[in-house]
Amino acid sequence: MGLKILVSDFDGTLAHRDHVPFAVSQALSSLVEAGWELILATGRIYASVRSHLESVPTTMPLILYDGARIVSSDGGDVLFERLLAGETASEALRIGWDSGLEIQVYGDEEILIRPDESDSERYFRKLAVPVRDDLVEPRVDEDVYRVIFYGDPAVVRRLARRMASALGGAAAVTLAGDGFLDVLAPGVSKGAALEHLLASMGRPGCLVCAGDHHNDRELLLLADLAAVPEDAADELKAVSRFIFPSASEEGFVSLARFLLESDGVPCKGDVVLTAPLMEEGAAGAGCRRSIDNG
Repeated sequence: MGLKILVSDFDGTLAHRDHVPFAVSQALSSLVEAGWELILATGRIYASVRSHLESVPTTMPLILYDGARIVSSDGGDVLFERLLAGETASEALRIGWDSGLEIQVYGDEEILIRPDESDSERYFRKLAVPVRDDLVEPRVDEDVYRVIFYGDPAVVRRLARRMASALGGAAAVTLAGDGFLDVLAPGVSKGAALEHLLASMGRPGCLVCAGDHHNDRELLLLADLAAVPEDAADELKAVSRFIFPSASEEGFVSLARFLLESDGVPCKGDVVLTAPLMEEGAAGAGCRRSIDNG
């Protein structure tokens, strides 16, 4: 079969509430021991994912900033990056400044926030991420990696529609989690970053991708087998063929078990998965697990 690669989102797929359960870490180690290569694809910066790498055993490049940057596994080398123009970032800030949402601007391994946004400050300082709280007007003077608006999911969805219409092709606008709106450079996504990596590595014999939200969609569309937790966005379930329990239930373990037991069978060209794969006990029971030889 050749190279087997598993690409996974972090929060909501492997981790729950900023913690990778021991069972999930063990499952990842078992996959690596069985010959799988693991690529982490996350919206986080390196500083906020570094402490979790002991639980996520990988020597492969890391896809960070929702695809805007790729670094070596030790964070020492930048392999790819694409920044959002400062002018476009400033326009996004102007559009969302009075929305009532918190704002996070991602620079080079640091976060810029407004002075009164204590939730964001507490969260990033807990992760030991450098934070600047001097965003006092809707303007940045340099290119950035991403701009995030966070808060009430209904407000976020409305702002997403407005932002996409106003910015057009000048930016990529996506929902990056429950209550998160992400503004990135045009063409940036986790999927596009993976394509960049595969262009130099070559297409593996088996490519499995897992994620839980809209910013994972492009990633899932590249996969031989796309997998999502049961609480993933409906749009992702529509393009996935394996649904596993949520991260709060250590659901990734069931995906790992399936991959180990099937030894890459879902990626073989003469195998057709005729129905969504549903791990026993996951929501929506009644979908059957079936692999038919065509």
